[in-house]
Amino acid sequence: MIRYFYMGRLFKAWWLCLGFARILNFHINNFMLVEGSEDSKTCHENEGSCSPGDLSKQEIEIEPNYMELLQEAVANCKDMQCVLTELITDEFFREDCWETQPVFLHTKPGTFGKGKLTWKTLLDLTDEGLMWGDKGENCIVHPDVKNGTAFKFDARFKGAQMTRQQLEVLKDTIHISSIQAIHRGAAELVLHFQRALGLAANGNVFATKGVKDTPLHTDRAEIFVVQTSGRKRWRVYQPHTQLPVWGVHGDGDWGKNEALPSSLVGDLVLDKILEPGDILYIPRGFPRSATTLPNKKKNERIIDVSIVMHTEGLHLVFEKYMRCALARSGTCDVTELGEKYCPLGRTLTEHTRSEEGKPLRQSLPIGFLSGAKDYWPMFAKKMADTVQSQLAMVLKKADKKGISQEPGLVEKLDSELATVAGRVFETAKADIKVLEEKGWYGNNEDVAFYEKQKHWRYLIKMSGPFQGTYCHENGIEVAFRDYSDADLPLDRFTKMVKKTKK
Repeated sequence: MIRYFYMGRLFKAWWLCLGFARILNFHINNFMLVEGSEDSKTCHENEGSCSPGDLSKQEIEIEPNYMELLQEAVANCKDMQCVLTELITDEFFREDCWETQPVFLHTKPGTFGKGKLTWKTLLDLTDEGLMWGDKGENCIVHPDVKNGTAFKFDARFKGAQMTRQQLEVLKDTIHISSIQAIHRGAAELVLHFQRALGLAANGNVFATKGVKDTPLHTDRAEIFVVQTSGRKRWRVYQPHTQLPVWGVHGDGDWGKNEALPSSLVGDLVLDKILEPGDILYIPRGFPRSATTLPNKKKNERIIDVSIVMHTEGLHLVFEKYMRCALARSGTCDVTELGEKYCPLGRTLTEHTRSEEGKPLRQSLPIGFLSGAKDYWPMFAKKMADTVQSQLAMVLKKADKKGISQEPGLVEKLDSELATVAGRVFETAKADIKVLEEKGWYGNNEDVAFYEKQKHWRYLIKMSGPFQGTYCHENGIEVAFRDYSDADLPLDRFTKMVKKTKK
């Protein structure tokens, strides 16, 4: 039989930092009547006894509408620092909205500062040296200058400087990726999000002329849509698969090359028209579509900046954390057909797809999720609370399948989970520092203008704690090998999507 582990090191670190007295004091203050309170006075008047009947006679408070309270607090802010402070300190947003439900916010005029991009702002980028990008790295749709429509990549445009005239004749939506690398105002806007949330952030600009539709699709990141010019209607739907994870659920997102069938999404949960000053938070995996609305100014573009917060895209989810620890514990050294693989991997994948394995799809508690100051005890406690029960389930399922485990595996896992947790905690902060110091506008002067966005994309690609041979001497791909196992069926939703395309 398997002896389940207890995450001893993580619990010990958390316990020592918080202290038994502080934990006890928390329970006393939150779950017992405090001397001097109105409730305690009522009990004293009843000679020290306080029965449920006594409390029921007191006025019952109505549960406040936490969404309205959050929206009201944000609406009173005058700048983005205030807006984001309200978000990261709001327990309702952290516990009930993050990765769980979309949130619409309205801000005062001027809140976005220099990040309020207009059509003139984008045209002015051509004076600074805006250039056509490379295939796969392109910052803007490549145009056929004759009629202003987009067409497939043509190497003739690579590295060529763009003119105002070329930009103005484009009829399709203009997409500028990694805007923080080439525009100061946008850099300040994106940096506000990155510094406040403690997560790597990227800004993608979409500028559209006239009425255009964005097909139904999902994303692998947490998205904050910041509307800076014109109006755009967003519809967000309940996902079929909550918190999809790359590998476990195919590519982890759907609808990028072909619109996601509307028959495969759940109920409409939000239908909002965004105007300048509005912000829309869309959790990872939630299907969404958008339509630009007619603009009052004939030649003005409808512009929004999608602030992409990288979590699952950098493998910062519990499932990948557990895979890395399993690989470091020696469970991926079995050789089959000349390649090493992890016998426990398939069981982990199947478990993560299940409802009881859903906690493993959550993003790791880094940044604001581990406290305003990246508080290690909160991070360690969350990691321990989640992984302790989840790993026990995975090992139990493997045991029932007859997958034998090496003696001492539990002790190795206990040690490696603590080690990997420390790496995740430190690497996340180090990656953000590198992105800001080497990839942001003003900090990348030694990089050619055309290469600035490409350079930032390289930096984000190198981010994340599971790089190189840290998890396994043959690379992290060893731990991912079961994703392509011929005997592992597709996840239910990917199978449904493929079926509709036939």
